[in-house]
Amino acid sequence: MLEFYTIDLTAIIIIIFMSAFIYKFIEYFDSDKTNDYSLVFISSLMLGIAFSITISYITIEKDVLLTSNYWE
Repeated sequence: MLEFYTIDLTAIIIIIFMSAFIYKFIEYFDSDKTNDYSLVFISSLMLGIAFSITISYITIEKDVLLTSNYWE
């Protein structure tokens, strides 16, 4: 489905850091503390995965094909 996306160390690090940032962001601005822990955790994890896929899609490099003989 997502041919451009591979799970590697970079993707895992992006997911972890973005999930932690989003979780702390939601936790900081929720003054009433009405959000459930599992809901905040799952939503921050999903947003982290979506951000990782977006970064992977944005950084796709175009294939450059050689149309002439390189050595001539």
